[in-house]
Amino acid sequence: MKRIKIGKPICRGFWNPWSVEEIKKTPVIPPKPEARQVCVICLSEIGEGASTTECPYCGAIGHKNCFDEWIVLRGKCPLCRKILTPTST
Repeated sequence: MKRIKIGKPICRGFWNPWSVEEIKKTPVIPPKPEARQVCVICLSEIGEGASTTECPYCGAIGHKNCFDEWIVLRGKCPLCRKILTPTST
């Protein structure tokens, strides 16, 4: 039976993704300078000047048409699920 000495690594070929050398190799992704607004219902981009509606509770943004139809059908915000009425948006 082979004895293992404590404090000595058993396998030298182990890849440690958190080692300092590996962290230095990881590229830093810069943040996007301009965040796009996306409708929470249809998931398409909201263009500049488009009429939008925002949930008063969580701040979810969507096209006015999408949001109004959603509220009529479901009666709740698509993200936070709080009860909304067509007059509260």
